Amino acid sequence: MDVFELLDKHHCNDKLDDKFPQGISHGNSSAKTYIAMLDIFEAKKRYIKAHGKASDYRSEKRYLVQRSEACAITNKTVQATFNNNTYSVALERERRVLNDRLKILKNDRLISKKDGVRSKTKNEIYKKSQSMKSQLEEMNQLKAREQVEVAISMMSPEAKRLLLP
Repeated sequence: MDVFELLDKHHCNDKLDDKFPQGISHGNSSAKTYIAMLDIFEAKKRYIKAHGKASDYRSEKRYLVQRSEACAITNKTVQATFNNNTYSVALERERRVLNDRLKILKNDRLISKKDGVRSKTKNEIYKKSQSMKSQLEEMNQLKAREQVEVAISMMSPEAKRLLLP
């Protein structure tokens, strides 16, 4: 390897280190752990997007970045990664930032107005079902001619003029 290749390699590493927060670099395993935390962050965002009930968030490990998850990906121990190294403070700070963002996403997801059947209670769904069944029975009792007359009476005058002779 010549001098120019070494300079290029060193220069590229400087550019990569600029993309990481302060205290995290490729010189140690902090970069791998940080990238693992970002991957977990994206997975947790997908979880939050897919789950809208409060019961889905009873356990924080379902929607927050855990130390053990990041260490499992990097094959390092939690103690060594988050407590004993010079970069431990930076990693823990970034983990807290990611978790704060996830908490905000979770709260926004739970607060957002829900539409459709899933947002209604069982009683509301049952009452609506019963009323629709009764309407269906009434419609079945009407004769075809009466149904046509009802449909015509509900039409706007313009629709009547266009459809009827």
